[in-house]
Amino acid sequence: MPAWHAPHLTPGESFVNTRFIAPLALAASVLGWGLSPIFIRYLSGSFDAYTLTFIRYGVSALVLALLSAWFFPRGLAQTRQEWPGLLQLAAINVVMQTLWTIACYETTATTAQLITKSETLFVIILSYIVFHEERRVIHHPLFLTCAALSMLGVIGIMIPDPRMSLIPTVDTAFFMLLSVSILWSFYAVRGKQIAQRMHPIPMFTMAAVFSTAGFGMLTLALGEPGALTGAPPRDLLLAAASGLLPIAVAHCAYHFAQLHLGAAFCITMMLCNPLFTHLIALALWDDEAMSWTQWTGASMLVIGSIGVIQAQRIASALTPAQDP
Repeated sequence: MPAWHAPHLTPGESFVNTRFIAPLALAASVLGWGLSPIFIRYLSGSFDAYTLTFIRYGVSALVLALLSAWFFPRGLAQTRQEWPGLLQLAAINVVMQTLWTIACYETTATTAQLITKSETLFVIILSYIVFHEERRVIHHPLFLTCAALSMLGVIGIMIPDPRMSLIPTVDTAFFMLLSVSILWSFYAVRGKQIAQRMHPIPMFTMAAVFSTAGFGMLTLALGEPGALTGAPPRDLLLAAASGLLPIAVAHCAYHFAQLHLGAAFCITMMLCNPLFTHLIALALWDDEAMSWTQWTGASMLVIGSIGVIQAQRIASALTPAQDP
């Protein structure tokens, strides 16, 4: 049981029905991060990447700070003791976002997404090393088989034309994107370690504050700060709204979910992100379409995800004596 889930906490901090809330939290993070490319596509004409990220994280940090001060005061106070780890999360986050942004200018969006999905493998390996309890599900043949099937499904979704090459060009962008995947694995595992000692919401609140400071400096150095006052009010409001579900809700929900469901399981289910993004884009834009290879990939992803969920249920039923 996490250290923060204790009777002495306030009602807001101690109310946790993990069996019901954890799967919903994971679904919220999958949906939230699936929406992020939609927001970015809408707003790319009004903001550069650095300024947009600063706005999104700034709004996220502000909303979470108010929420934490009201519902999680003890958790917020605990950030004073946990600040070194939270600063690590923020530093990883800022570096990841920066490398991703630079790399996306040097390669295609499809290549960028395919390479960064290697984060699934890195998280599974780190989780196996760090979290003994996760070895139950990682060792299960059904989990490994269906995780591989899901990964193949993701590749199918991202490749609209079967004649496209799957071999990426090994250049500077490739190593940047590979670094993003490795950094995400450390972000996820370090986040779970800290969430075992404090509530995920005040935890990410302070990480978001630190991240906002980092993105603010990047905006001043590399972005266009004038867009903060020069952009249309509608776009500013939409940019602010894009910091809520894809950042504030998604990150907090993910840290909560992986604490109770496991980092390896959650990162595998996050492979569903591209499917949600494509389905939402189909509903919003007439120029979006999915080829037969993408629909085949989507089917493989759904089947693989169902298998991963079943493997998690089987592994959860094992007793500690049956751990590998």
